[in-house]
Amino acid sequence: DNGRPVIEEGIALAKEAGVVEQRIFGLNMLLITFFQMGQLSAALSVAQESLTLCQKHGVNFWRLMAIGYLVSIYMLRGNNEKADYYAEHAIRLAKKLDNPWLNAMTFFQLARLEEQRKNWDQAEKYAANAADLFDALRDYGMTLTARSALGHMKRMKGDLDGAQRVYQQTIIAFQERGHSPAVAHQMECFGVIAVRKNQGARAARLFGAANTIRQTVQVNRLPSEQIEFDQILIQLAVWIGEIERDRMMTEGAMLSLDEAVELAVARA
Repeated sequence: DNGRPVIEEGIALAKEAGVVEQRIFGLNMLLITFFQMGQLSAALSVAQESLTLCQKHGVNFWRLMAIGYLVSIYMLRGNNEKADYYAEHAIRLAKKLDNPWLNAMTFFQLARLEEQRKNWDQAEKYAANAADLFDALRDYGMTLTARSALGHMKRMKGDLDGAQRVYQQTIIAFQERGHSPAVAHQMECFGVIAVRKNQGARAARLFGAANTIRQTVQVNRLPSEQIEFDQILIQLAVWIGEIERDRMMTEGAMLSLDEAVELAVARA
């Protein structure tokens, strides 16, 4: 969020100077920022603006990225018809361009689409394909993102041990890259697994630690993540009692980042 004014100023300067590609680049950086902050309406507006410019000026790389984010935005808003439309658009464009990175991104977006449909097996295959393709291209940031998605698919279909093995790798890698919001999200995924394994105190400590990270970097959960988080907190209150839940969350909130990650990856 702190970098947003700088990005917006860059977009305005590029527009004033008539430099289209720099303006499109700035719009896509702003799109990513809004999306990660969970501001989907703002992200949708920016994605559409970027897509319009890309189509007008034939800037296909950023065009496909904007389309990919439109798939994710419409999925999160529950508009499967629009998500399908843009997913099909992305597949056609990726085939036409025959760009390895764009092919990898298309697999990633297909994984997210199948996730929305709760087709966990197919989503897992797409996510694994995307991770392998990004890794071959040495795009380690997207490799981690795709592997994290792979962990989510495993978790959703009930393969808790498989998901945990994935998260044990990704959380450390995200920490090494200084990606604190991703570390917090991975920690919450460990917490969800702990709940499903009847480890209430461990889950509450992980959630407390994740809250601290999010407050430090001022990054909110996505709306769908917040709904799941709130439901699990209610479940924990019923299960171990609200007082004990809050006590364990406070204890987790006092952990350092290294201690919190160590708690997450520890075999319980």
